[in-house]
Amino acid sequence: MSTAVVLGSSSVPVSQPAGHCYLCGREGESLYRSLSDRLWTVPGIWSFKRCPEAQCGLVWLDPCPVAEDIPLLYENYITHDHPTPRQEREERLRMRILESSWGLRHSPKPDLLGRFLFKINFIREYAAGSILWISPEWKGKLLDFGCGGCGLLKRMRSLGWEVCGVEPDPKALAVARQQLALDVRSNLNDFPAAEFDLITLSHVIEHVPDPVATLKDCASRLRKGGRLIVATPNIKSWGHRYFGEKWVGLDPPRHLMLFSPRNLAQCAERAGLRIENLRTSSRSASFVWSWSHLIRRLGALRGVPAHSLEKIRSKLAGIVFQALEHSLLGKDAGEEIVLLARRD
Repeated sequence: MSTAVVLGSSSVPVSQPAGHCYLCGREGESLYRSLSDRLWTVPGIWSFKRCPEAQCGLVWLDPCPVAEDIPLLYENYITHDHPTPRQEREERLRMRILESSWGLRHSPKPDLLGRFLFKINFIREYAAGSILWISPEWKGKLLDFGCGGCGLLKRMRSLGWEVCGVEPDPKALAVARQQLALDVRSNLNDFPAAEFDLITLSHVIEHVPDPVATLKDCASRLRKGGRLIVATPNIKSWGHRYFGEKWVGLDPPRHLMLFSPRNLAQCAERAGLRIENLRTSSRSASFVWSWSHLIRRLGALRGVPAHSLEKIRSKLAGIVFQALEHSLLGKDAGEEIVLLARRD
């Protein structure tokens, strides 16, 4: 059992060398050195390596925190928060768009605004992405692995699904159970095998030390023919190519591995899943641009004030970047990988 060094109120996680590729075993080459935590101020200096094999290309944290100290990376990490009035308005509009597209409006009058907005490609991608592009034709019981603030669970419950979640953060767990009346548990093993029609992992797989084992565990909870959706940052995205080590998607030290579409598919296949769809999305491009730009300008986001005008300019530039990435999207260029797989 490792011990943690305490500096003030922050704990330094014990780390170990991770010189070889998790997927193919080759010795990694240095990608970025001497990075600090830009978002949540976990102490330590971190680096990333990349697999030199062209058919692999996995990127990983080196040194990597030992498994028992990974919780220290999340001491100040916020998985849930009270929504602002603006966020509540955005959520209501998002649900109007989704309910219109799913044919679930209860009013005798059609929601003309919802229907109109759904026809705009850019907006439709944003709204559909908020439920991980789950099809209206699918039905059943859903498990969100790493459900955080339970946004996906609340939306899918409104859309008629039976929903459950897994969330290790005790504060988020209490909110889910007590305030939202959701069946959320701390461990995947608390759920029986072959229980679910759909399991989602939204920006989770990059946080786990053994992605294939995690996917296998999830697959065992799927009924025969059940589906699994994984969304994760794309190391081959335009944002990473432009910002390099300042790209917010790196998020050292919490992102232990970063994937391309190809090597994420390899993980799913090793877990015994059959891939139905694999693509990238630009729905988070505006956020990625804005935060990466501020990291480049300020060095960090947590505890470093940014001028309000600079924030506005960054957000406007992010909107332009998202529109360009969405309209000119290459096969592997979006900020987010979206993998859909099935258990046969």
